[in-house]
Amino acid sequence: MRFILAVLSVLLVGTLAQTESTEDPQLKALRIKEQQLTQRLLSDFPESENPLVLLGDFYQHRGQTDQALKVWQQVLEKNAQRADVYDRMAKVAFATDDYETSIRLWRTALQINPSLPNLNNNLARSLMQLGQYREAQQLLEKEILLSGDNAGNYLLLGAVHLELRQYEDGERCYQKMLELEPNNPHACYGLYQVYSRLKDREKAAAYLKQFQQGKSQWRETKKETVVRNLSQPDSEVNFYARCLAKLCSDACRLYQAKDDYQATEWLLKQSIELDPNSVAHRYALMSFHADAGHVQEALDECRIIKRLDPNNISCQLNLGLLAARLGQFEQAEKALHKAITMAPTQAAGYRELAQLYLRAKTKQLEARDLAAQAVKLQPAAPHYFLLGWACDVTGDRARAIEALQRAVALDPNNQAYQQVLQRITAEGKRP
Repeated sequence: MRFILAVLSVLLVGTLAQTESTEDPQLKALRIKEQQLTQRLLSDFPESENPLVLLGDFYQHRGQTDQALKVWQQVLEKNAQRADVYDRMAKVAFATDDYETSIRLWRTALQINPSLPNLNNNLARSLMQLGQYREAQQLLEKEILLSGDNAGNYLLLGAVHLELRQYEDGERCYQKMLELEPNNPHACYGLYQVYSRLKDREKAAAYLKQFQQGKSQWRETKKETVVRNLSQPDSEVNFYARCLAKLCSDACRLYQAKDDYQATEWLLKQSIELDPNSVAHRYALMSFHADAGHVQEALDECRIIKRLDPNNISCQLNLGLLAARLGQFEQAEKALHKAITMAPTQAAGYRELAQLYLRAKTKQLEARDLAAQAVKLQPAAPHYFLLGWACDVTGDRARAIEALQRAVALDPNNQAYQQVLQRITAEGKRP
């Protein structure tokens, strides 16, 4: 407790000094808010290092790297087993081109918690900067085993294979990237490099052209983002407010962990008050309301997100799901139809609309077709179960049994799947 109070005193004295030294009333208000939040976090969690970790994150976002490192070092003095803190400090070292320090810190993090996401990836990036490609290759292969298919990991591994002149392996990495992210310009450029070195001019030219087209589209998207951001002039006040909003959002997790829903909601609302155009913060508040059963409030928040980000497919799906929870069938149906139009190659819209029809006991033949399309796009156990349900209610027992058998085969420990399959099979044997 004495340690936390000492840290609190240092932080508050620094904040008060800053408050007195500035004349901007908006900045003064933000610094006072920062001071109050800092005091509350450290007071509410006196035995935990987590508030200090978040404060370090806040200073890092603000560009106060030295202050962030001091706070994180204090965390390690309290608990030297915080792999996540070593990871944070290593990222700072990497960003300043201090690769030796980043390697040392990431190795320490790996010794403490080898399952922490991206540690192998991060260490590999530093090793690549120093030309240590063999070890980087081993780390990236291990990261793929731990975290599954990820385009970023394959991009780095492909680059390592190129440096090691393992062109066929590099080709496999970049092709895997294209499976995960079709037309990814980085993958296309990687394949251009591979085929150039293999003297396959035709393929090299094809992927160079594909890269140039993809790069042009990327630049256009980036330009739109920049123009949109420039349309909302930034300032020190706005930047400070966004950083403080993220601190509020991050602090929510601490209060959620101890089931303090009142403080959680307050912090979520604070984050939006500070950064009203943040889709991420509004999405967090929407999810909080939905989980708490405040469905109308969640729907209202979802509509604001839709205005901020019209092409957000997840938001579009939630518009339908929340409307359905409120019994607004027509609005839900309309929203889910639009979700399918927005993302015709994703299974989610077909799945949710099929479930809407089945639960409402209407348009059951359409529900069966929708479920079949979900299976086609993503042959997962829940989708086969949904197809079995739809086939059952439309009287197609044979197809229902076949679909449910597939669901059970894919998820053999799911008792619900097994029970429904047993029921339908038993009903089929009755005279």
